[in-house]
Amino acid sequence: MNDLPDDGDDYPNDIDMAAQKSPNRDIGRIGENIVANEFLWRGFLVTHLDKGTRGVSANADLLVMHRNKREHPLLIQVKACFAKAEPNWIFVGNLTDEIISGNDKMFNRKDGFHADILAAVSISNTKKYRVFIIPVGDAERIIVEGFKKYYKSNKKDGEARKVFALARISLDLKSKSGKDSALHEASRQLLEYEDAFDALTV
Repeated sequence: MNDLPDDGDDYPNDIDMAAQKSPNRDIGRIGENIVANEFLWRGFLVTHLDKGTRGVSANADLLVMHRNKREHPLLIQVKACFAKAEPNWIFVGNLTDEIISGNDKMFNRKDGFHADILAAVSISNTKKYRVFIIPVGDAERIIVEGFKKYYKSNKKDGEARKVFALARISLDLKSKSGKDSALHEASRQLLEYEDAFDALTV
């Protein structure tokens, strides 16, 4: 049985789908812990928003505060994925036709508190990882605009592309695949937010 979608670009070979689906690996929790530890290393206080708070924090996973360098706390939404050899892919959330058409937003769609920051984490099987700290407004603009450009183009056979729910972006600017090329500008912009923790302390 093949669980992959018809358009192979949506599931690149560099994504470790076996790890994504493994019952022994909670990729979401692993990503949250990586981000939490990076914040702790920089002197932030970190609270995990568990199921007991989901009624008001459905859009966020972590609450962080720096007692010396911030006046207000920040809500962080974490998105994580496993890559095979190198952490060169990020999972950025779910897409719908409504988002692509501009009739809905990608982040903070649920009631309750809204995330301030998207933390996208790419984790490789070699235990390397990369973290991207992106203000949600910037993430919404960059990611949605990138995918609008991709879905505006047709497949090689002229058929319109169906919006696939899981949105992943390659960070490899040398990739020549059609999807990667359409998203190169989004990738370039997102790369500017790699390890951008210090921007949250000013």
